[in-house]
Amino acid sequence: MTKSIKKETAIALGIDHSLIPERLRNRLNGYLDNGTIPRSMVNDVPHTSESHKYTPRPIVDGNQVFLRNLVFLDTLFDDTKAVKRFIHNSYTHTEREEFLNTFHRESIAKLELFKSLIPMLDSILDFLEQDNIDWNVDELPCPYTNTKLMVANLSLKHDLSIYDQTLKYLLNQDLRNAHQLLQDNPEQFANADAIHLKTLIEQRYAEYSEYAEYLKNF
Repeated sequence: MTKSIKKETAIALGIDHSLIPERLRNRLNGYLDNGTIPRSMVNDVPHTSESHKYTPRPIVDGNQVFLRNLVFLDTLFDDTKAVKRFIHNSYTHTEREEFLNTFHRESIAKLELFKSLIPMLDSILDFLEQDNIDWNVDELPCPYTNTKLMVANLSLKHDLSIYDQTLKYLLNQDLRNAHQLLQDNPEQFANADAIHLKTLIEQRYAEYSEYAEYLKNF
């Protein structure tokens, strides 16, 4: 017996299928299309449809644990490529460790942002509810306790430029990957704005490498 992926996921999560958001349904179908959900779990698509816009994808019974894990991973990481690699166990030990360490650091940065934002939330909303704000004069209450927190938050996005990826690695103290991006993309660091970041990373990476070599003596 089979049910649509929407209904099977609802069973896995212990909720009514009407409560499955359209975004989640679309994500699940995306995981079908990109091979994250193995074909062995999917029966042929029927000719009938639950709606004009959506053709149900029947999932074989007995895969609730898999679907629940998939939804939790998708919610946790919001990164379909990472979810697929976890599901397929395709990360090497080092890659998985690096990914999880970065995720941990980013999660802490988000937590610090929320902690900083909560006490100021009312004043920020009051400010934004005003009519005719003069953005050249009226200053929005800043939710960041310091500029480093603001930069860290801006660096959490997945669609980052090479420069911002490098900056993200630097902020996370991941000098090896920051330096590797410099080596792989020299043209991105040739302009005046990027030279300072390039110099800073090269200096810190040299210190890091020297210290790493020193530790090999022990």
